[in-house]
Amino acid sequence: MLNRIYSLLRLYTNFFQPSMKLLSKHRNGAQVYKTYDEAQTPCYRLLKSGILSEREKRELMDIFQSLSPVKLIQQINDNLKLLWEMAEK
Repeated sequence: MLNRIYSLLRLYTNFFQPSMKLLSKHRNGAQVYKTYDEAQTPCYRLLKSGILSEREKRELMDIFQSLSPVKLIQQINDNLKLLWEMAEK
């Protein structure tokens, strides 16, 4: 059950949850200044990196186009509900 939840969470996080990547930080006395890149999903960041072949890019985009964030969240919640029911027994 946990593996199923982790699999769904991996898809949701990598394709639909943007994050900001730390570009640099510097200290001025006690103050630390951080500079971040714009928020992007891990999938988009990977596509922009230029390290993937055209075939790998197509495969990644096929996966992305087959997903729906609403359905993924619903599946995650359904599996979590089942997991809690199993834990209560």
